[in-house]
Amino acid sequence: TLGYHNTCKRQFLFISLYPLSFGRAGRQEQASGPCRIFFFPRLWYTFRKGKVKHMQLRVKRVKFGDCALLETEGRRLIVDCGSDNRGARPAQGKSRFAYSAIRSAIDDDLPTDLLVSHFHSDHFCGFLRLPEPGTLLRAAPPIETAWLPWSLLKSGQPAFSGAMARLLAVAPANSYGFRLTRQILDLFQHLTVCARRIRFVRTGSRIPLDGAHLRVLWPQVEFPLMVRSKPGKGPFFQHYWDEGSDAERFDYDLYPYQEMEAQAETLFLGLLERLGPRRGALLEARRGVQSALNAYLELLHQEQPPREAPAERFQALRASMEPLLALHDALWADLARPGAPQALITDLKGFAKAQYHRLVDGLNAMSVVCDLEDRVLFLGDAPPHVVDHIHGSGAGFRRFYQVVKLQHHGTGAYFTPKTPAGDHYILSNGGYERRKVGVNPIKSLTRQPSCLLHCTDAHDDPARFCRYARDCGGCSPNCRPVTGDELVLPL
Repeated sequence: TLGYHNTCKRQFLFISLYPLSFGRAGRQEQASGPCRIFFFPRLWYTFRKGKVKHMQLRVKRVKFGDCALLETEGRRLIVDCGSDNRGARPAQGKSRFAYSAIRSAIDDDLPTDLLVSHFHSDHFCGFLRLPEPGTLLRAAPPIETAWLPWSLLKSGQPAFSGAMARLLAVAPANSYGFRLTRQILDLFQHLTVCARRIRFVRTGSRIPLDGAHLRVLWPQVEFPLMVRSKPGKGPFFQHYWDEGSDAERFDYDLYPYQEMEAQAETLFLGLLERLGPRRGALLEARRGVQSALNAYLELLHQEQPPREAPAERFQALRASMEPLLALHDALWADLARPGAPQALITDLKGFAKAQYHRLVDGLNAMSVVCDLEDRVLFLGDAPPHVVDHIHGSGAGFRRFYQVVKLQHHGTGAYFTPKTPAGDHYILSNGGYERRKVGVNPIKSLTRQPSCLLHCTDAHDDPARFCRYARDCGGCSPNCRPVTGDELVLPL
């Protein structure tokens, strides 16, 4: 008996064999005895491999965030799931709001992978709500493979462990940097449970999708990781702009990330000197966390890590964090008392803010940029110098795409004229006034009169969320507001 079974995110081709006996006339008769059933996971889809005929892109509305589902008849890839905004119910929270966009996809039977373009919460916080396996109704992990951006420098050293350890040591608990660091660590822990395997991708990697492959164009380990800063301010300047980050464009200098790291470490050690007796304990605890984080990330980047090793390494990391977080809480409890040195508080907060922005710059610069033939291009939050580099490289962009998911939500500060051309552009924006849709992206892209700009949420209040609509008297004629729960584009 040949059959196909599909349940709990697991697909089987099974063959049932019954003992047979043959009579004198050659008749087949079923003999008594146990039935033998053999299961062949994934073999069903092996028979189906070939050119993908039916594919669609489903872009979800998550306000200022990103969430897209690339689907075929036999498989699904969720590209990012996060938001900086809450849903209609304030108590829902950002992660629950983002996860609600993919809940039905997680609960169905289609094999599902996920891709995190980079480690910023508006791209991954929804994944923190993935259901863990181990119940009667969900025996298997809901995700087959979690694809993550390569995070090791050319030297093999994890790029961001130093910044994350410094933020855990001295950043206020309610600061962006402290919360982002905890969220990234929670994501790693959650994916080791909710995904069958974790794989890190870089230039040259391939992400399979039901017989097709997404080509990974970035991050490129051989290219030095660079971050941007205001001209003349050095690599660890607190922010690019004097009046927030709602800028259409700005001039900047590029600095090697390792040079920024060295300057950040020098400033961090200077702050510790001002903490008196706490200095030694904080420094030692910070080093322990950074060392444990390095070991954990290096293990995850292995092609085939031992099965139980990631959980064990993460437990070691958690154990190393306990003394550091205890020292952190005691520090800020003392600084909250009357008479605490205000200059020290101001400098600690300023350092935490600068470290957060430089960390985000590094994360953005290592965004996964990938395409699927000439059908769709995902740019993550790749900064302009990365897009320009890919454009000029030998294995760069294709000349034209059906769909281009614009980087950094269509803001002017991240746009470059070398952004590839396409029939459809996705602007996942709205809900965050300091990151408006820019004027330059709209004007530049619409030089191709036939292209369409699909705006997910900024059109709900264009004066607040779209600089083009505010400055140019309304939406572009090429703009097509997304009014339902999602935009579906056949590919």
